[in-house]
Amino acid sequence: MAGPARSSGPRSNMYSSQRFTNWTPHDPHWSEVEALPTRPRPTTSLRQEPGEALSVFERRLAADFVRPCTATDVVNVVATVPRQFLDHLAGIYLMGGTAKQTRARGLTFGLYSRDRIFLFPIPAQKLATGWTCSGTPAVIQSYRLFGADIQPGRRGVTVTFDEYSLRRFYLYDVLLHEIGHHADRQKRSHKDSERFARWFAEYQHSHLAH
Repeated sequence: MAGPARSSGPRSNMYSSQRFTNWTPHDPHWSEVEALPTRPRPTTSLRQEPGEALSVFERRLAADFVRPCTATDVVNVVATVPRQFLDHLAGIYLMGGTAKQTRARGLTFGLYSRDRIFLFPIPAQKLATGWTCSGTPAVIQSYRLFGADIQPGRRGVTVTFDEYSLRRFYLYDVLLHEIGHHADRQKRSHKDSERFARWFAEYQHSHLAH
């Protein structure tokens, strides 16, 4: 599938297609990325080496969307990640959401491409009513770990987060997973690349004081 260079790529299971990239040339999430201005102004930055900073960009939030975390939240978590894993990371973007994203079949929480990380808001309705997931037991357990309510349904399970648990999920799972893709400089298969990013997120989360 065509896609931008150094992307985390399409996922092969329901959890991942809801959670991460899995885009097509007409994917509304990737379309929002392509529409970013050439030189956006950062909302805040994480100071690293003298004269260097990792910028975090917070886009204007569209109506009827919920942004689970702020630029400051992101900086606070990223500041705990060992610096060598952040080398050459060009920026982290908190996207604003679009009307077309509300009509997408699945949810996309984040993606990694071209040394940049993008975190997407979710439609407010999804936060209120939940969404259907047919993921593996490991995926369901990951949702539960961050406080999601899981209810069985006809086509899998219904996943419902409140604002607090969704914030934790974004910061300690989605964000760290995408940093894991950035930190992974090995030429791995897609499956192994996903396994590494998942391990990275779990390991970093276990070492955070939060």
